[in-house]
Amino acid sequence: MYQVFPEWALFPLAVAVPLAELLLAAWLFTGRNLVGAALVSAAMHASYAVWAAATLARGVDIPNCGCFGVFLARPLTRSTAVEDAVMVAASLALAFVSGRAEKK
Repeated sequence: MYQVFPEWALFPLAVAVPLAELLLAAWLFTGRNLVGAALVSAAMHASYAVWAAATLARGVDIPNCGCFGVFLARPLTRSTAVEDAVMVAASLALAFVSGRAEKK
């Protein structure tokens, strides 16, 4: 959809990405190795932010960014990249706070 992957890769990615997000969410909710989970979350959101910014820089018009699936469609805009940057900051804050809590 972001005009990056070949057509044959779209379905496997459409399954793999949400599955990875669900597994990460489960990991975060368990609280086990919360610093590690938060850092993985930060990396994931950083990749989404860079991807969105690169797509916008290429001038590709995306009517549905896919952020909330097909049922809550919204276009890819600068705010999409900003939202992911905020999620990176939140994830890094969680890693920092969790790391400090583990040391006590």
